[in-house]
Amino acid sequence: MVSVLSVIYDKTADPQLASTQQTIPLFDDTLALKQLEVEAALFTKKKQGWHCSANISNCKAWSNTWQNLSVTPLSSPPKLTEKAQEIVFYIEGFQAPQVWQLFAKQHILKSPQNNWYQVPSSPNMQLLPKIDKSIL
Repeated sequence: MVSVLSVIYDKTADPQLASTQQTIPLFDDTLALKQLEVEAALFTKKKQGWHCSANISNCKAWSNTWQNLSVTPLSSPPKLTEKAQEIVFYIEGFQAPQVWQLFAKQHILKSPQNNWYQVPSSPNMQLLPKIDKSIL
């Protein structure tokens, strides 16, 4: 089975891309995100739009960040200063979920095949959900 990782890797393996350090979308029409999980928090694509776990207070911003996320492939592993959080992607057309590692403060993603990606920082970017503890 061809995995999402192979397709993403192929998209990022272009030598011109590496030399110019351009960002590319992590998800697009070919690789559409249908669900994302971080620990017990998740958002899912429904007919009416994106829906989050009831205790997520930043659902729209969080789902928009991931739907429109662009990354820059890194040629070598970065120096990490934080512990990874597991991110589980469910992609249209693929039965198996894709488990990645997120280093949110450093804006770094690591694929299961040890490919590293930098997420450009943006003032509106919300890589992690905001949990409303009063709704647990």
